[in-house]
Amino acid sequence: MTHLSTRRKVLSSANTEALRRRIPVRTEQAVAGPEGRAATLASPFLTFTESGEYFVFDGSSGVMSRIGKLVYDILNLSPIYDIYGEEDLVKLRELLTPKYAEAEIDEAVGAIQDFNRQGFLEHKHKIYELFDEKYESAQNGYFGGCLWLNLSHDCNLRCTYCFGNGGDYGHSRMLMTRETAKACIDYWYAHLNRDQKLFDVAFFGGEPLMNQEVLFFAVEYINQLMSGHSGRVRYNITTNGTILNDKLLRLFKDNDFLVSISIDGIEKIHNRNRPFASGRGSFGRILQNIAELKREFSPLSSQITVRKRDIPFLTPSVEMLWEAGVNRVHSNLVFHEDEIYEYEDFAEYEQQIGRLAAMTFANIMDDKPYTYHGLVRLAGRIHKKKFSDSCFLWQNGAFIFTPEGDAYRCYRYIGNPEYKLGSIQDSGLALLDNRFKKERVSKCSACWAQLYCGDGCAYENEIYTGDPEVPAEAWCAKTKIMLKQSLKFYARMQVECPEKAKQYFNWS
Repeated sequence: MTHLSTRRKVLSSANTEALRRRIPVRTEQAVAGPEGRAATLASPFLTFTESGEYFVFDGSSGVMSRIGKLVYDILNLSPIYDIYGEEDLVKLRELLTPKYAEAEIDEAVGAIQDFNRQGFLEHKHKIYELFDEKYESAQNGYFGGCLWLNLSHDCNLRCTYCFGNGGDYGHSRMLMTRETAKACIDYWYAHLNRDQKLFDVAFFGGEPLMNQEVLFFAVEYINQLMSGHSGRVRYNITTNGTILNDKLLRLFKDNDFLVSISIDGIEKIHNRNRPFASGRGSFGRILQNIAELKREFSPLSSQITVRKRDIPFLTPSVEMLWEAGVNRVHSNLVFHEDEIYEYEDFAEYEQQIGRLAAMTFANIMDDKPYTYHGLVRLAGRIHKKKFSDSCFLWQNGAFIFTPEGDAYRCYRYIGNPEYKLGSIQDSGLALLDNRFKKERVSKCSACWAQLYCGDGCAYENEIYTGDPEVPAEAWCAKTKIMLKQSLKFYARMQVECPEKAKQYFNWS
């Protein structure tokens, strides 16, 4: 939440004239909008209340501002009443004078106009500027993204919602060889931006721990290559948590792995969704391994994949994982052509996220290291203004390789020939040249959530609309719920515990 030390003083009181004298006001006319009306507040925005305070989130800049009740009321009426139109201002005053003095209304409108001319609620399309910038940045020939190795296209589980067809992605089951891993690593290393400080390497599958030999080889080889660099490698692995041994524990600990375990919460739900290939439940094995990991790692992360029917049980599932010692619990809804969400599903989902936000806040206040971390991570992005322009598909976010060495821009499109970029066996493989350009979506430009949504996930859009560029309504609904709850969580931290917020969100 920025620009508030000044903005709060102006936008929340009637005494605005002094500040207006300090700010040079540009006198150009507002841009003509539809039907000849002035397009006054161009940015999409969201107003909300939290902890007895009033806030506005500017969807064009990512700035969240604390405001007064009068400005809150004016902004809520601004989609109907043009604050630059005299006739509309007369009607606006008539609506507000039962609660406010006319002079207060005029001063608040003047303050909004002044800030509007300085950039407040004034801009659109910033996300596309960021996408274009990243698209063009590949021209320099150096890569700043992630190496992603699908070590295994095989899995010992048969998850009911698996987008990878049980781990084989619709093809034969196989493991990456040392030779293929080395070739992929060499290609990544040859294109690295040597000046960066952090190098991400992700291991995925199927179940990547079904190929431990190549996992150990890859880490040792990358460490050798990077030994002369000032930056560090950050290793990530996503595992179903059923495979663990002392050697793996040492590898994870010695190399500061970020380990994310996929577990769907309550035992009955998990075993129904994520059985072994034999049909036997996998919950007990994973819980034992979590206990082993917890002795060596903190924080420990997990991912709950939530089916439509399981939305009402999200909160107890998160609580169960906290009790098992998992510090950071994430979740995501299943997106599949057979999973059709209704209004009631999203209403329940919003209630669940709201409860988890309150519980996470209470844990932070009590210095307990347990969070619903998707909410916290998004709040951190709001604080740092880290927008959603890093989609793997639309920019060079990752070099993604299958066990065969086939290259894709997005791991969720593996197996789809339309999105295959070539093979590590190709002498002319040029992943930095094979880029998909993000086009503008007019519907999304009018949405307050766009900066933290990036027009949605291309893969999940395509599931429901048949087009990666056409946003799915289900994506819009779940994203807005999560972003609004994160904004409210962030605002509550600022209002009720600013010092903890400063520490928690790594303020300088």
